[in-house]
Amino acid sequence: MLFRKTDNNNKRQYGDYLSVSSIGIHLVITSIVGCVAGIYIDKWLNTAPAFTIILFLAGLVSGFRQIFKEVKRIGRDKK
Repeated sequence: MLFRKTDNNNKRQYGDYLSVSSIGIHLVITSIVGCVAGIYIDKWLNTAPAFTIILFLAGLVSGFRQIFKEVKRIGRDKK
């Protein structure tokens, strides 16, 4: 048989796998976006790496916040 019938439990499990695999991507993407935005603002305003550092840290905080929200959602779905 080429296609197997899947139940809702398997679909939910695959969805959880996709959610967990995207956790690392959230952290990396938000950090990179913050860093790149900081570099451009620093070049535009001719400042030291002040905005690069600030926006990189803001990206990290945003990434961790998104990770905690995703883990909390996955934990809530398991109950």
